[in-house]
Amino acid sequence: MQSDDDRAAAVGAQRVADIITRMGESHVYREVKGVKRDGYWPPEAVEENTGTRNHKWQRLTPSVSRSCAVFPDGEHQAAENGNAAFALWQPYSCFEKRGQRFLGSTNF
Repeated sequence: MQSDDDRAAAVGAQRVADIITRMGESHVYREVKGVKRDGYWPPEAVEENTGTRNHKWQRLTPSVSRSCAVFPDGEHQAAENGNAAFALWQPYSCFEKRGQRFLGSTNF
């Protein structure tokens, strides 16, 4: 059990990412990721301890972080009510350009 509310929220967010991005795990759940097909390229499964290669997190509450980081990312003030939220950012592989207009990219 994690006694630090901020770290507990981070662990909870990581576990949710594990559940929704991994298939065939020994958990009781229905995968929501789906299967790769024409027009749909889901990201790879979230993997811990890969540094910045696989994914990063952005803190949304109690205060919005202007950058992304790998957990654990230092000391932060925990939310007074115990609620915290994070955004998961994952790299996506690109598809072949065929006349589309490139809108931009995001690098970690």
